[in-house]
Amino acid sequence: MKDSVWNHNPEKFLKECKRLRALCLRIINGVEPVIEGSRKMLLYLFRMKEQNNKLWNVFRAVDSESHHLPIGSARQYWAKDSLEKKDEEIKALGDFYRDAVIDAARQIRDEYSKHVEQ
Repeated sequence: MKDSVWNHNPEKFLKECKRLRALCLRIINGVEPVIEGSRKMLLYLFRMKEQNNKLWNVFRAVDSESHHLPIGSARQYWAKDSLEKKDEEIKALGDFYRDAVIDAARQIRDEYSKHVEQ
């Protein structure tokens, strides 16, 4: 079993592997937008002890470059005209990182599939 915060609980590890793979698949299929998906991937960064895995750096980069953008429920607090400008930034950032994020998600999904299939 891969080193994770759930080494003492293999069933929990397996459950989290499946959740991580499902998130990766949503990113790959375009169901999960680039920024939101990247932020969600970072939740697994520490859970799966991947802090030193460079493959995850693209999610860090997206998060870092998008921290000022209104995503999800935060959008309700923004003025409509401001949202229109920020939506352009969101689209540009998503377009710029899409291929790299999908590639990383695909590789991570494949890596964690090995743990689920054991």
